[in-house]
Amino acid sequence: MMQRGIGIVLACLAAVCALRCGTNLDGSTAPEDGGRGDAPPADATGDGAGDVDGTLADAPVELEVPGDGMPVCNQGDLESALADAQTTGAEVVVGAGCVVEGTFTVPAGVRLRGEAGAVLATPADEGVRRPVLTVQAAGTQTTSVTGLTIRSSSNYGIAVRGSGAGRAQLKDLAVEASRGVGVGAENLSGLELTNVTLDGLHTAGELRSSDPSAADPDGEATHGLVIVHGGRVTLEGVTIRGFAAIGGVMIDDDIAWSTGVVEDSGLAGLVTHAATVQLTDVAIRGLRMPHAFPIETTYDETRSWTGPPTFGAAFLGGSTVETTGLVVERGLHFGVAQQGGEATHAGLAVRECGAAAVWAQGVRSFELRGATGAPALLENNRFAGVALIEPEAVTIADTDVTGTEWGCQDCGTLEEVRAGDGIQVARPKGAVSIHGAQLLNNARIGLLLDMGGTGMGAVDLAGITVAGGERSYGAYAQNAVDDAGWDEDISRTDPLGFNDGRIDGEIFAIGRPLPAKAFPAVSRIARDGLVGVIDPEPPH
Repeated sequence: MMQRGIGIVLACLAAVCALRCGTNLDGSTAPEDGGRGDAPPADATGDGAGDVDGTLADAPVELEVPGDGMPVCNQGDLESALADAQTTGAEVVVGAGCVVEGTFTVPAGVRLRGEAGAVLATPADEGVRRPVLTVQAAGTQTTSVTGLTIRSSSNYGIAVRGSGAGRAQLKDLAVEASRGVGVGAENLSGLELTNVTLDGLHTAGELRSSDPSAADPDGEATHGLVIVHGGRVTLEGVTIRGFAAIGGVMIDDDIAWSTGVVEDSGLAGLVTHAATVQLTDVAIRGLRMPHAFPIETTYDETRSWTGPPTFGAAFLGGSTVETTGLVVERGLHFGVAQQGGEATHAGLAVRECGAAAVWAQGVRSFELRGATGAPALLENNRFAGVALIEPEAVTIADTDVTGTEWGCQDCGTLEEVRAGDGIQVARPKGAVSIHGAQLLNNARIGLLLDMGGTGMGAVDLAGITVAGGERSYGAYAQNAVDDAGWDEDISRTDPLGFNDGRIDGEIFAIGRPLPAKAFPAVSRIARDGLVGVIDPEPPH
């Protein structure tokens, strides 16, 4: 019996040895699948472990690397994933609900995405000034950042930087900045912002009581969006609010902005310089509250504002501007202002601005008209609905200007000019065409043409209606040559017809264009780029 048991054991050991050596019991070679030609390969179940005949094989287990599609949730993993992604091409994902402090660089061509509730923030350590995100752009690649909230006390929440080429895409982002700039971009071939909110965390009350000329980016959030040499810039659904100086600055860019809001900016909502600008359905709302304008300009006036002029939108440096459905309201001073360049406004609406709804000086051409069956509407502003100084060509059609109140230029000086005009054109250098204008209840006059000693031959007026009160004028042309019959197509309601006939001499017109220093100062930004606001690459 004992011998038989020993034999069985030896036979089993031999069988096992033969199988491990890759031979059958008859001496032949075993198939590569371990003797089962139809067997699945080890780890066919995809669980990462080799499963052979019910036993765990010694095959190595592959570990997932942060950034290889796997969400990261701490500073070290995010830094490593971003550094590796330029080589691997993997999307870098910040996990849902993760709050990661640090300053990070997104290499050119890399995609960074945040899951729901993902936040990147400036470290709590005092003295951190580098951007929360530095986004690099180069060549033909597009670098993208989507789905994140950025909480910044850095110089920039996001700084997008190229060397004259490269594209960047920012989408579904919120940037909360307590100092410096929300988003800055420079030297790109293209930039896209879609569904982006930039918040400077200032309340309207705080800004209304401060002097925007003293705003310091080293101590507070001063600029929402700054783009310098951004190439083709496309904005859609962008909201900018609560910055102490300027909501958006765009210099030497080709800009197309559709739908968005800029509100509660200390100095200006939007400033462009040497740019080509297309705005569609954008609203700019200033700090002024209805019926709470701090400067009364009647003869019993009190002045409480000593800061610089403020602007809803200022188009400077010869910008070429085309707007459709632009709304500007509650401006402390100017609604829309332009220096040089060309302007075409369709369906413009400007309300409750304290110096002029529309001011343009030295422009090559100016066009204002209605859109989609509705007139352009300038209502309840001060000084002027439209003030044009030395334009080369003017076309105004299908426009209503109503309720312009008394205001002043150079207030409180020897050169002060008071006005409450619907439309004023001063010293035109070319053709003036005004058709289909309703100029109603403007405090001083509905239409004033100061021709500067030139003839009326290039002036084309038709379908104009003026109406107002007992102390108002309707329409008047002065310093004009050959002005007989110039107002035949103007309809005046009483008593304006009677008042116009009693004008003796001149009505004070705008004395001179605004000096360059009156406009928001962006020349340093134009010259130096982002560093002209605050350094986007400060020392660690």
